[in-house]
Amino acid sequence: MSTPETASMAPLSEYAIIVDRADNLAVVKKSIAQRIRVTLPEGRIVDVLSAVPSGHRFAIRPIPAGEFVLQFGQPIGTSLGIAEGEKISPQNMSNDIPTVRHLTENLFTPAPDYIPETERATFMGFRRPDGRVGTRNYVLIVPTSMCASHEAQQISMMAEFTLYNRAKYPNVDGVVAIPHNKGCGCQDGSTIEVMLRTLSNYADHPNVGGVILMDLGCEKTNLSQVEKYLLKREMSFNKPVAKIGIQEAGGTLAAIAQGMREVELMLPEVNRAARERTSISELVLAVKCGASDAFSGISANPALGRAADLIVQSGGTVLITEVPEFCGAEHVLANRAKDTQTGLAIYRMVDWYKDYASKFGAVLNQNPSPGNIAGGLLNITIKSLGAISKAGTTRIEGVTEYAETALNVTRAILRTNPRDVGALEVVQGDDDGVARAAVGLHGGHHTPPQPRGGDVGPGSGKGQRALVCTVQHQRGRHRLAGAVALVGGALDQGPGVQDGAGGRQPQSHGQHDEEAAGAVLPEVAPGLEKLNHDDGPRRGGRRAGAGCAAPGRGPRPRG
Repeated sequence: MSTPETASMAPLSEYAIIVDRADNLAVVKKSIAQRIRVTLPEGRIVDVLSAVPSGHRFAIRPIPAGEFVLQFGQPIGTSLGIAEGEKISPQNMSNDIPTVRHLTENLFTPAPDYIPETERATFMGFRRPDGRVGTRNYVLIVPTSMCASHEAQQISMMAEFTLYNRAKYPNVDGVVAIPHNKGCGCQDGSTIEVMLRTLSNYADHPNVGGVILMDLGCEKTNLSQVEKYLLKREMSFNKPVAKIGIQEAGGTLAAIAQGMREVELMLPEVNRAARERTSISELVLAVKCGASDAFSGISANPALGRAADLIVQSGGTVLITEVPEFCGAEHVLANRAKDTQTGLAIYRMVDWYKDYASKFGAVLNQNPSPGNIAGGLLNITIKSLGAISKAGTTRIEGVTEYAETALNVTRAILRTNPRDVGALEVVQGDDDGVARAAVGLHGGHHTPPQPRGGDVGPGSGKGQRALVCTVQHQRGRHRLAGAVALVGGALDQGPGVQDGAGGRQPQSHGQHDEEAAGAVLPEVAPGLEKLNHDDGPRRGGRRAGAGCAAPGRGPRPRG
């Protein structure tokens, strides 16, 4: 309990962070021992009653049973009776929070202050014949079904090692394939529609300079179906294309040999594309996070969010996905919508996932993995409140469906599944220049099809694109280095951030990445030191609770 004594005291900032001034807890940034005393910013002293691991929390005042436990200024659970200084755990906090679905009829969120066009940063990109801009230039091999995926992967791997050479083809970034397990004996209707849309968007992606389409020959999603889908799209499809039918070629070996010949012919043609200086307004940023822990939402994700704001203020586009990980935080996003209808669309999207999961006996609040929980993310609400910060603070312009492109939108929500790799695959099926993911728990992965960063969704007719880089936070010290998460070209660039175990730093992909990163990073880094302050970053959004329970269940919001 509190005491006026000041001997043997340590400032709270040495051990923990209060993320929002409304919070009744502190997040521990380095493990603390039992009975340690900390001094809060206002001078009050709290005895921490037990050992608390890094990433977990202790109460900074008594939280009576039935009262909400608050982090980010939002309910993350309901107290079962928590003493001041007590570690917060499932034993003294339930996951019950209110489900909020109310929005004012005249909700209006103003647009951000845009940076004048003459002052906007630039990057070196590949402008395509239709006006869109890519940050990479790949030869892409698209199997139209699982039946052609093996051959597509073999061609891409063999071509990468035997045909492609950066010195010979300096304007080409490689040969990649997108093997998958769909498209043969599948249901008609939306199953095929979504698959064709995703594959077509991959082929039409501005980071792709040439395409080789492959089928077996007898599947539902064969070459003719993919071609029909590409031709009926609103946007033109104007790039080198080759087609291979495995049965028509004479089998697997013959098809692979034909694919190698097609790649060899296509590389010089794709290499004719050249980078040109382009406004950062042409970018679309897809934001993701993975292997999250308690520090993701108060370090790497907000840093990525700051970069996202700069992209939007420069006329670019940002997409946030993993909708199931909005659960418990969707009201914050809904109240950031440009209008009531957009806010309601956000609620409908989250509720659709809840309903869909319930058909299989699942609930979204079982999302946190053992690694998440060990890192301090005790429930989906804590995870979601931290996850949405990677989308920045400007208003939400719209909602797009699975693998749809975000036309004429500056900040949108894209429906995907909650898996890290799966969601990246879908944003790649949109249409961007790069994708960036904030990674915690010493983690990281790379989806080969994505142009060294990922895909997002096309912007307006002039071609807004996306970029994404990997951002890692430093566990323990809770600090990001200056080259945090670069959003700019297609970069996995900069010193990144070493994790507590001396994790691997992202590698540079060249001077164009550095240039693109430089367009954003200097604006991001200065604010990172603020994350070490006792009070932590202030969170936007109206005070309200939201959760994963069915509407009407769980405790009511206070007031």
